[in-house]
Amino acid sequence: MKCCSKGVQRWIANGILVILFFNVLGKLIYIYKVSPELSFWRKVSNVNLWYYQTYTFFMYLSLYVDSEGILTLKQHVEGTFYHTSSEETKKIIRSSRRKEQTFCLVAALAMISLVALALFAYLFVVPKSSGLSQSAVEYFQREGKRYPENQNVIKNWFPFDETVPPWPEILNAIGISLFLSCTVLLYIFITFVPLVGFHVQGQFQILLHQIASLSGDLLTAPVSSATGDERHEVVYKKIRDLVEHHQLILRFCHEYSVFCRAMLLVRGTFCSIYIASTVILTSSMISNPKLIPFIVSQIIFAMLDVFMFCYFGEMFIQNSQKVSSKLYSVKWYDFPQRSKQLIRIMHLRAQKPARLTLFKRFIVVGIHLMVQILRASYSVCALLIEKKVVVESATA
Repeated sequence: MKCCSKGVQRWIANGILVILFFNVLGKLIYIYKVSPELSFWRKVSNVNLWYYQTYTFFMYLSLYVDSEGILTLKQHVEGTFYHTSSEETKKIIRSSRRKEQTFCLVAALAMISLVALALFAYLFVVPKSSGLSQSAVEYFQREGKRYPENQNVIKNWFPFDETVPPWPEILNAIGISLFLSCTVLLYIFITFVPLVGFHVQGQFQILLHQIASLSGDLLTAPVSSATGDERHEVVYKKIRDLVEHHQLILRFCHEYSVFCRAMLLVRGTFCSIYIASTVILTSSMISNPKLIPFIVSQIIFAMLDVFMFCYFGEMFIQNSQKVSSKLYSVKWYDFPQRSKQLIRIMHLRAQKPARLTLFKRFIVVGIHLMVQILRASYSVCALLIEKKVVVESATA
């Protein structure tokens, strides 16, 4: 976000948001006007495409609103305590940085491979199997012959005039092109989300290590004289730095939760429907096995994305509980009164754990949410299979 001025960033972000908004709006109009006469599986495929476009829209909205503040806060938390830390703590910080860099490299390679697979399937596999490489007129003429019940709808909404292409298909074609280009940028940027989560994990580990060394610092604090007051003053300053560090971590977790709210809301709301519908689409494409790996990769990507957020949400809660228990196990009764008050403040803050939430605070993101999503996917899949049986029996 530092490659250009703020004004250019604002214009680029606003342009992307406007284009994606009209793209999603056009897709909704297309589904609303055409899908009442379409077959059941065509509706399912439209729901899948609409879900991905909506998710992309909210992703860029979160990027535009909160990414710069997140990066600034990350640099502040990372650089505030590095120069004043002990050598052992610096080793933990450097190890955490290496883990972040390794993950970023592996995630970038995985995303590039996934994008390459999607582009290969879109350019070579899908056109040969579904005829998307043909013109809009030929495509909808073929659709009208394949689905006779849609003939009237297609004629009313898509006039077969080669000089004036139908505007819904133009909007849909532009939407697909923008969707693919934005998906490439989305896959590159989405590595930033777990990278920030790993950074929070590393900061919690550093804080836990420093809390564990408080009891020893009370006895071995370097002082210029043998007076206990100076030793207590040195320990008090360290505890005060730990309180500030803990407050910055909690603030960072809150900003991270705000940054992910829109994505988590869309993911948690539509993920069960998306997984179930994609599973049924995969089962219905046994006759065309070339498309199955591409669809299965989409299922895996959707599940891994949700699991990533649930994992970080669970780790935030557990690390907050570890901080609370570690503070309670420190020999706080050996500290002077001022240090006891600071430790009590940290303990009270740690009892309210850092966590990720869906939209506001009514659903906490954790492993239990992943289990609920999988259960809901199974239920939605059963409902779709029952709907399929009803539709097929009615048309038979």
